[in-house]
Parts: sequence; structure tokens; C-alpha cells
Amino acid sequence: MLQAILGVPARSGLLRSTATVNPLASLSQWINNNGIANTGNTFQVPEWLGPILWAAPKKKTSHSKKRMRASNKGLKQKENITACPACGNTKLSHHACKHCYKDFKQQAKLDLA
Repeated sequence: MLQAILGVPARSGLLRSTATVNPLASLSQWINNNGIANTGNTFQVPEWLGPILWAAPKKKTSHSKKRMRASNKGLKQKENITACPACGNTKLSHHACKHCYKDFKQQAKLDLA
């Protein structure tokens, strides 16, 4: 039903027309035909239209607000950098040294060959 109202072409044979039309004209025509037109000063919103009209930002988020929200996403300084006891190069604590691992990997390739 929503496809017929918004003018989206139908993919199934349930809807009568597959031609696309102006969605706003189609919606206003559907509202007028189904008796949901403006009666007095109050406008009755159809049930199916409720979720579409819910959450929408009222104003653009300012640069300052965006930057304040993103402040926690910055780079953190590493404090767990130590020297490798085998070769003396820097490495992360509780991690293998990349230089020692490279030497180990080359030696393993030679042993397999």
C-alpha cells in the first residue's frame, strides 16, 4: 500500500499500477480519497505515517559540537613501549619484537628448504 501511495513502482502483482508518479501528488490524492483530509484546525496523521515523522534533527550539528563528540576518538599516547632484551630495538610490552621475529622467520624458511 505504501508503494502505491508514494508512487514507487510495484514489484509484485498486488498493486494495480506500475507507473511512477509524483509522490507528493499521489500522497495528497490518497489522503483526500480516504477521508483523512484537514478537518477544521486539526490534522489527523495516519497510523502508518507516524514512524516516518518521528526523529529528525531540527538544526545542523555545529562544528564545535561535532568536535566535542569526536574528542575521545583521538590518538592515545602509548606508555607500554620497552626495549627488546635480545636486540635492543623498541617493542610493545608483552609482544614479540618485529626485528627478532623477522630473523626467526627467515631461519625457519631456511630450515624448511
